[in-house]
Amino acid sequence: MTPRQKALIDYHRDLAAFAVTKPDTVFVVLDLEDSQGYAIAKELDAKSAEKRQIIAESGSIPAFTLTLPRDQANKLLTHGWPASKHIPGAGREMVPMMVISDGRCMCLFIRRV
Repeated sequence: MTPRQKALIDYHRDLAAFAVTKPDTVFVVLDLEDSQGYAIAKELDAKSAEKRQIIAESGSIPAFTLTLPRDQANKLLTHGWPASKHIPGAGREMVPMMVISDGRCMCLFIRRV
């Protein structure tokens, strides 16, 4: 794990734990300074470039967050990172989190609060 990925996880951990209330939902963090993360964010929100600049000027790491059903997150993995294992069901006590940064995609589980 790179320092940037760790910073993104640390910054968004609480948000993921509180924001995801439905089962089989994945909290996704797209690093807007990563080419793959930015490309995905731009597809979802055409104003991502403006948001990237505003967030960077505030001193934070520019990122775009969203939640996806687990099957859609797994389709994203299959499309962009075909060698990755699919995200399994997490149960009620854990929240799957996907971080796209530094040219990689990481999937981890955050304990629900």
